[in-house]
Amino acid sequence: MNILIFNQAGVNYLQAHILGLSMALLLIEMNEIRTDFDSWLNKWFNLTTSQLSQLQNMDPAFKQELANAIANNYAAGLTVNFIKEDKDEQEVPDKKNMVVHGLDEWQDPVGSHLTNMLVLPLMIRIQYS
Repeated sequence: MNILIFNQAGVNYLQAHILGLSMALLLIEMNEIRTDFDSWLNKWFNLTTSQLSQLQNMDPAFKQELANAIANNYAAGLTVNFIKEDKDEQEVPDKKNMVVHGLDEWQDPVGSHLTNMLVLPLMIRIQYS
């Protein structure tokens, strides 16, 4: 298991790894994402103190919706469209904004998406202001 930096390259690497897993291992990952999103992120990423704080202070309902959407996306064999801007080193404190599109559409299990021809992709963008 690699400990990655939570940046664009780290997330891209992890998504390629996850989608390359066998079905049995993919199911384990999806279960971990859904049941303990914080621990799953900590398993893969070397999160900064600021990132840990933001994760712990995230609204629990939103965090669970995000976890479900990510897991359901992986179950469909899709990557999450993830964009994370790099932080300007001079910028303190860590002022960021997270924008998520497609969250509601990805709450249902993957089978329901197969009947729809057009599915809004899950997109997460983290930008600094």
